[in-house]
Amino acid sequence: MKTRARFSLSAAMLLAAIALNACAPSPEVEQASNSGDGGATVTEQVSGCLADLGWEIVDAANGEAKVPPEQSSVYSADVEDCTQKVLGDVDMSPLSDAELADLYEVELEVASCLEGLGYEIDVPTLQAFIDSYHSDAPFSTYAALYGSPEAEWNSANEECPQAAEIYVR
Repeated sequence: MKTRARFSLSAAMLLAAIALNACAPSPEVEQASNSGDGGATVTEQVSGCLADLGWEIVDAANGEAKVPPEQSSVYSADVEDCTQKVLGDVDMSPLSDAELADLYEVELEVASCLEGLGYEIDVPTLQAFIDSYHSDAPFSTYAALYGSPEAEWNSANEECPQAAEIYVR
């Protein structure tokens, strides 16, 4: 049985998105695009790359694919590879503790926004946030929405943009 997986920005992808955001004319990272992409968003470009690798894309605009549970690690590696291909050479250096503290403040704002929509967000302490950033499972305010219906996910993203879309390094 295949389960739906929605790729979201991992710590490495978050760094790349933040680096893109610092150079983009728009405050939304998702609007950044590489030349020759026909205006596709970063998420759509990564989805296209994943489709080229054989993954069944359900919703390219939101990065949703059908992934067999036993293939999740292969899928994650492909997401990382495709993201690198789409974003090209960007500063992938780790964020400093001061930058992580700034990002944490943005995550708190996003969490407050999502809580206003009725979601329960378990926000870690600043130190736990920093520690999770350096792990395989960085904190995400959007974890509470994983598995939610597409329309609900889209509505929440519109109302409360994810930190990677608004944080400028």
